[in-house]
Amino acid sequence: MSELPYFRAALARPGIAGLRRLPAAEWPTLAAAAEALGLACVTVDLSDCDDATAALRELGKALAFPDWYGANFDALSDCLGDFADEPARGAVLLLHGDTRLRTGDADGAATLLEVFAAVAEARQNSLAPLWIFVPAGDLPDFP
Repeated sequence: MSELPYFRAALARPGIAGLRRLPAAEWPTLAAAAEALGLACVTVDLSDCDDATAALRELGKALAFPDWYGANFDALSDCLGDFADEPARGAVLLLHGDTRLRTGDADGAATLLEVFAAVAEARQNSLAPLWIFVPAGDLPDFP
């Protein structure tokens, strides 16, 4: 757990929040750092999702989106972007198991990452930044 102070310091810098790559082996330490900072931390398993529709449904369930959530990209953006009712001072979202999604619906997987990146960027420097982590892919590493 020697990385805990490092993760805590990085997560305290909302200006660098965004969609990042971080090996899953480091997620428990990251989650502990998020908790120490008062950030909500949710892990979402997409391993049963072979298309974007299934992934959007799973995200809605895992993140307890409101009843009006339509399981589409616009609704995902709206729900992730609306942090007014979020009880924490920001959020960390850990996404794993997206291999089947990337294989079955490469375009949908790419659009999903684009939405995540856009929302996280929009929430940078806000009162509730959003960090989204995946274990692999062509994304910036966690600082």
